[in-house]
Order: sequence, then C-alpha cells, then structure tokens
Amino acid sequence: MIGLGKWGCDINSLFYSGKVVINITDNNGLYHFDLTLDGFDVPEYEVVDVQEEGTDTLKIRVLVPMIAKEVDMTVTFTDSSFSGMAKIPFLGKVRFKDGYRIKD
Repeated sequence: MIGLGKWGCDINSLFYSGKVVINITDNNGLYHFDLTLDGFDVPEYEVVDVQEEGTDTLKIRVLVPMIAKEVDMTVTFTDSSFSGMAKIPFLGKVRFKDGYRIKD
C-alpha cells in the first residue's frame, strides 16, 4: 500500500489557510483516511475509490454530501514527503506541496 502513515501539509488558499493532517491506514487491505484541518470542522465525506498508480501515487475520489459532489485528488509520495492536487467543485484546484511525514 502507498503512503501509509501520518502526513502534514500547510495550505494557503482563498478558502482555507492552515495545517492539514491526514492519517492513512490499512483497514484489512482497504485504504482508510482520517483528515483534520486546524480551526475547521471537516465535513462528512466518503471515500468512493482509491487507485494506485505506479509505486508512489494514489488517485482518490471522495464524495462530500454537503455539496453533493465528488472531489478528485492525486497524491504522490516519497519516503518523507508528498505533493498533489485536489479538484474541488465550486472552488477549483488546490495544490498540495511540501507535504511531510509526521513521526509519531
């Protein structure tokens, strides 16, 4: 599985500025994602699909009932960092860069 562990990233966009923390775990062979945003309640979401691309990239599709739309994300990992992009309906593209592994 790709990207297992706890990851952090600082986002500075028109709609959200702050730290994002995501914990990716193996749930009996399925990916499980726990997301937290500093100072912001994460809306309910459902991971619809996760595809592995090569040995370092995840393509993730998430349904967000609050907006009745899906968010598409592509995230590429190294051992200690990640980068990627989310396409969010009504908001556009949000890029993740300089993401880092959080050591427990």
